[in-house]
Amino acid sequence: MATHKILISIPTNGNPAQIYDQVAAYNAAMAGNCTHIVHVSRDAAQSGAMAESGALRLSSFENVLLNDRHYFSRTPSILGIHVMNVEFAVRLGIAFDYVYLHTASDLPFRRNLDVHIAQHDFGMGPSRRVDATKQNGWNPAVADHRDIHVLTSYFGADAPIYTTRTEGFFARRDLFFEVMWYAKVHVPFERENIWRGNYPFEEFLLPTVVEHVLGKRNLRRTRHAVHTTTSDRSFALKTREPVSERHISLLDGLDRAIFAFKFAPTDLASPVRVWVRRRLGYELPVQ
Repeated sequence: MATHKILISIPTNGNPAQIYDQVAAYNAAMAGNCTHIVHVSRDAAQSGAMAESGALRLSSFENVLLNDRHYFSRTPSILGIHVMNVEFAVRLGIAFDYVYLHTASDLPFRRNLDVHIAQHDFGMGPSRRVDATKQNGWNPAVADHRDIHVLTSYFGADAPIYTTRTEGFFARRDLFFEVMWYAKVHVPFERENIWRGNYPFEEFLLPTVVEHVLGKRNLRRTRHAVHTTTSDRSFALKTREPVSERHISLLDGLDRAIFAFKFAPTDLASPVRVWVRRRLGYELPVQ
């Protein structure tokens, strides 16, 4: 049984009941060897979207802390929110050995994620080199983004940019801080409206820094722990379409290094969520 403590960062725009189920699922998947830091976006905080009621109260978890700072959904980017969650934990003196990043739309379905994490130094999807000269997809926005070029110029005049999915990214505490040091030195987090652009910035910054800084080391590396089903043709899902009961057999057959999936259905009574709870062995309190 792993004894490493894992710091889990969750950015959310609301729906506390859904986050409650997600926290309960990750607690079961990690055997409780984790602490959750939840960042509530400023728009959700101002609208009262995270107001707790009934039995599904995040405050009932001993290992859940709400970040006392609120930033708008894409300010200073999802990656910036994750880093601020980690900084919040450091300010409070929370002990942790690993950092795990995910979103409010994923859900774990396999146990022993904590054991899996403890067996590796970091987990990140396979990196793909970006051809910034191709004017398709996110490439134009990446090629024109000043902050990306400020960062890559540190590694060399022609240092390549890499991309990969980051849901379920995890790293040893020291490696996470090392990667973020490069990012923060060259692109400070302290000002708002940074790292914005018409593309998911974290899917380029994280793999770029990892490949330049950690890529040549002899580290225990594995893939990220969350599978994005809408990018998998076998699921035949549209963008952001949630999995349904017919996909359960596909989830069950995924790579053993996969412990969670997105996009999870929002309905807590959905067959998929019921299957997850039975598989992980937890129940929701009666409202």
